[in-house]
Amino acid sequence: MTLTVLLIPFIGFGFIMCVLFLFIVGIVALVRSLSPRHSGTDATDEARMIQEIHQGLRGLEERTEALETILLEKERPNAPSGGREAVR
Repeated sequence: MTLTVLLIPFIGFGFIMCVLFLFIVGIVALVRSLSPRHSGTDATDEARMIQEIHQGLRGLEERTEALETILLEKERPNAPSGGREAVR
């Protein structure tokens, strides 16, 4: 018998073992990605990001209100300027 005839069963067995190994690794990776531990950290990061956005919007709202107040004070003819002279 030649060497190639003897190696064919081992090559087929090695291929099957590689396919099984990759299948098992894929299942393990899928389970780990769907585990609550990983999705919990993602939810925590998302909640922190939303809180930061909310705080930024709150600051923007306060600045907008301050600008509106300044504009309204300038439009009033007899409004007290709070010690400042009106600039025209």
